[in-house]
Amino acid sequence: MIIDEGVGFNPARGTSGVLLVADETGAPAVAGVCASLPADATGLVILEAPSEHDVLEFAAPSGVEVRWIVRPDATKPGTLALAALQELAPPASDTHAFVVGEQSLPTAARRHLVAQGLPKDQVSFVGYWRVGAASPAPKSQQAQQADAH
Repeated sequence: MIIDEGVGFNPARGTSGVLLVADETGAPAVAGVCASLPADATGLVILEAPSEHDVLEFAAPSGVEVRWIVRPDATKPGTLALAALQELAPPASDTHAFVVGEQSLPTAARRHLVAQGLPKDQVSFVGYWRVGAASPAPKSQQAQQADAH
């Protein structure tokens, strides 16, 4: 299953307070969530990017602040986004959090938010990938390699 454009974002009906956190792989999902929010939504978006060139503007309700953090070379993806999240005051009880990106970011962020008192069902999270794990070759490529032998 491919999760993109915020399909994994699943707040309770009527939720308008959000906390969205992602590395660059989650930016399309976060942009999709922001596009789907009601005009009166409030909250914060924290996005981490590998360079200034990867910082992209996208539409968000006026009450949703978007913060980009540019990651220095050799810094593990998600590290700065997680640190920024951990520096925030605990989220309001009516907030729904959505955290996506390199596997350690959503996992650690969820633990942090739940420890701060946000109920587990108010935290949507998806690990898109893992540092150091090779992605498998597509089936078509595997078939071609098998035919070649």
